[in-house]
Amino acid sequence: MNTLYGSVEVRLAANNHGIRSVVDKTKPGALISAVEEELLSAEATSQPSATSDETSEILAPPMPNPVPDVAVTGTPVVQGKAGEEPTGTATPSAFKTE
Repeated sequence: MNTLYGSVEVRLAANNHGIRSVVDKTKPGALISAVEEELLSAEATSQPSATSDETSEILAPPMPNPVPDVAVTGTPVVQGKAGEEPTGTATPSAFKTE
């Protein structure tokens, strides 16, 4: 608990409510130190043993092969010659009538 009011009474009440430490806001760096201490103590107590089954690798379920959501219509038809400027409007070859 990070507080301006770090009295003995506040510390006792915090302890009664499950708060592990009370950090005074007026002390620079005290909160960072308290967090580091808490993380280090939590790490030390939560390390599973090497023989535990909990250390086995967790794998994600396999992903199905993606299906394209566009129709494949074959090789596109290129009209015109290299270097020519396009004219008119583009008409797909499927709609051309020759």
